Amino acid sequence: VGAQKSRSLPIEGVDLPGVRLALDFLRDVNGDKAVDIGKRVVVIGGGNVAMDVARSARRLGADTVNVVCLESRGEMPSHAWEIEEAEEEGVDIRPSWGPEKINASLGKVSSIEFKKCTSVFDADGRFCPAFDDSITSKIDCDTVIIAIGQAADLSLLPEGSKVDKSRGGFITADPC
Repeated sequence: VGAQKSRSLPIEGVDLPGVRLALDFLRDVNGDKAVDIGKRVVVIGGGNVAMDVARSARRLGADTVNVVCLESRGEMPSHAWEIEEAEEEGVDIRPSWGPEKINASLGKVSSIEFKKCTSVFDADGRFCPAFDDSITSKIDCDTVIIAIGQAADLSLLPEGSKVDKSRGGFITADPC
């Protein structure tokens, strides 16, 4: 079925007006739908989809677009040329920051708070971000677009299908 759904974040404020998921945003842009993103956009994620989202936001008229990700510049999963082209279009890349909270004013997104990410992976190479809570940052914004990965839409599975939610929602297979 492919990975057609965007992953979200378990942080305060993700349900606010002005918070979007990457694949939905890109579908709207590519489908020529009217997309209102405001003038200040923050894209969460460091992969190729995040770069596509950031460049699309600039092309839609956003004055500032910040891409903020957990990974250091050298660890970012995006192709180097994607990052360079995003920067050439005026996107600001801010590596090594983890989103902590999306703030609201008048019922919609007004800013997002971050804490410094000191490492993304543990000694065994597993995803296990570590943070320095004493180093924080805040970016004022109108829109937050979450581009942290994709997931399969498993709604097509029959009732009773086994899904391992502890490993990101993978279908449990019979080992035999």
